[in-house]
Amino acid sequence: MTFCQVNNEKIYFERHGATDGKTLLFVHGAGGSAETWHRLITYLPDFDCVLLDLPAHHRSEGNTCTSIIEYSGLVNQFVQEVTQTANPSLTYVGHSMGGAIGIELACQSIPPAWLTNLVLVTTGARLKVNDQFLTQLAAGQYDPSFAKIGFARNSPQDLIEQVIAQRAFVPTEITYHDFSACNQFDRRNDLQKIQIPVLIAAGEEDRLTPPHYSVFMHEQIPQSTFVQIADAGHYLPLEKPKELADAIRKFIP
Repeated sequence: MTFCQVNNEKIYFERHGATDGKTLLFVHGAGGSAETWHRLITYLPDFDCVLLDLPAHHRSEGNTCTSIIEYSGLVNQFVQEVTQTANPSLTYVGHSMGGAIGIELACQSIPPAWLTNLVLVTTGARLKVNDQFLTQLAAGQYDPSFAKIGFARNSPQDLIEQVIAQRAFVPTEITYHDFSACNQFDRRNDLQKIQIPVLIAAGEEDRLTPPHYSVFMHEQIPQSTFVQIADAGHYLPLEKPKELADAIRKFIP
């Protein structure tokens, strides 16, 4: 396993594919881990794919962040630690909360110089979370099988069970902080500030971040491309990895 130190925290990350290819940085969603991307990157072997576990998630140590702004600062520091070129150039790929982190980075008054392209996967510029669900999480009540509602109707059961098992690796307290951070996030009025190319990918059957979230972002972000993938829900990178990989490959110049 590979780790690096970011803000005195031991962060786990993986590197797959071609080290001389274009670099893609993959950031998972709330309560997730780098395993979110394993099916997807098998279709991107000619890219340099960097995947991390955010602090306190699965194999990473440290304390979880409590806001999307805080997460964006950590990701920025992570890039400085793991890139080996003086002027790195990356495509950021974020799922759900990971997408919100990418939006936050791109909306800053001075976005990171390394951020050249942005891929937003089943996410939104506002990620309102059900109040009752947050209250249950705060009380330590969380059933990982909640993930089931994120899948499309025809998703295979073994894939659903795989995700449920993965989410059990993240403590409920961490999952609560993630969803609380999502609930506070709102960049709907700032999307026009994003001045880099953006690919927005939606799952047609996503019930957690429905496709209209993605359509709204597409309407607001000047250099955006929108793709909606059929027979997929919120876990698009797992449900339709080839279709998403094809869209990413077509998007990156």
